[in-house]
Amino acid sequence: MTVSALQSSHPLAASPRRVPPALALTGIRHAYGAVQAVDGVDVAVAPGEVVCLLGPSGCGKTTILRLAAGLEDLQEGEVALDGQRVAGGGTNLAPEKRGVGLVFQDYALFPHLDVMGNVIFGLTGWPAGDRIARGVEVLEMVGLADMADAFPHELSGGQQQRVALARALAPKPRVVLLDEPYSGLDARLRDRVRDEVLHILKSSGSACLMVTHDSEEAMFMADRIAVMRDGRIVQQGSPADLYCAPADAFVAAFFGEVNLIEGRVQGAAVDTLVGTVASDGIADGTEVSVVIRPEGVRIEALSEGFSRDPCGEVEQARLLGRTSLVHLTMRGEGARLGESLHLHARVPGVFLPRPGTRVRVSVDPAQTFVFPANVPK
Repeated sequence: MTVSALQSSHPLAASPRRVPPALALTGIRHAYGAVQAVDGVDVAVAPGEVVCLLGPSGCGKTTILRLAAGLEDLQEGEVALDGQRVAGGGTNLAPEKRGVGLVFQDYALFPHLDVMGNVIFGLTGWPAGDRIARGVEVLEMVGLADMADAFPHELSGGQQQRVALARALAPKPRVVLLDEPYSGLDARLRDRVRDEVLHILKSSGSACLMVTHDSEEAMFMADRIAVMRDGRIVQQGSPADLYCAPADAFVAAFFGEVNLIEGRVQGAAVDTLVGTVASDGIADGTEVSVVIRPEGVRIEALSEGFSRDPCGEVEQARLLGRTSLVHLTMRGEGARLGESLHLHARVPGVFLPRPGTRVRVSVDPAQTFVFPANVPK
């Protein structure tokens, strides 16, 4: 047996030290009058990790961010930084003492200060030379070292966003909080800036808790996503987990457009106009929602002869750049005569069949989900 093996097997050998989360919110409840904005939320962010709170307006995600920052007094639960409680249980550390950087939705730059002045504003107590040196360091990090003397009104939206991030990173915070940071940018600039910001955050090593209602943005930025509805987290996990295995129809629909078909389970399956879909263990007789992503609808040219797959008729097709969106109508036959179903199919590349074209339609089981119908859509 080696020395290392003997050491590890010794009864007094030290176990590996568990690193606490950079930010942990536990049992958080918060109300505004009679409105329960946050209802029993637990979320943690590891050092260097980006976690995104994703949900519709009014679901409580910004309230959680404000509670983490100390901008709202905690009513119930606990907020901890690096394992040390900063709010809850009689503790309420002031925002400026928490070591947290916050980037607001509107950036909140001071118009009377130049870029350097904005960036070093929060470095109170630092020697003057160290303040400037740190300002130069973070401006180089965000690619704006040559704009130190400019004023906010002289900057583009993307540059203002990066100045706000530099200001948040300047004090070397343990945690950075981002509140809808890209909502004011146009689509093309948003794509570029969020790519830059992700690289900056990862290189800084700070933990990041971000709020957004944009699922694509969340999937791009986050290591983990917590989907919220009505003040609660309904599912959290990696972007792949949430996209490929959503907990309910609400979560599935939040990650992009879906086709929704109502049905009933009979014989461990749901019979629809696009074929029979396995019910994944849901009891017979249950009313269900069948959710099919547009990219899970497969379309093929209808060859001569009999087809076992359902057939649909193209209503219209639109080229969206990397994909084509095809609108289809499925019509029932035999016992289902008179029924119809409208579907959207997203096909890679250029696929523009003429209206009225008959096509064979099938669905990808990996992109098809069945949920009890009583879950909000």
